[in-house]
Amino acid sequence: MSRADLATVSSAAIAKFVAQWQAENGCVPSAQRIKERFGFSSRAAAWKALQRCEREGYIRITGEKYSRRAEVLKV
Repeated sequence: MSRADLATVSSAAIAKFVAQWQAENGCVPSAQRIKERFGFSSRAAAWKALQRCEREGYIRITGEKYSRRAEVLKV
């Protein structure tokens, strides 16, 4: 997958990936996993995408920056 621009990856797609990963592994995927899955250039870009998901109501982040604690609210 080529490098993704933050604006080209939908919050719904990220939330769906987080929910699926959480169901299979019992935890939220790391920023590194999200970076790899969506082709972001850095973990910071993946974190910004998670923050956007939270602003749009898809997830609730319950931990510190780069924490693997979040709750999926809608997919």
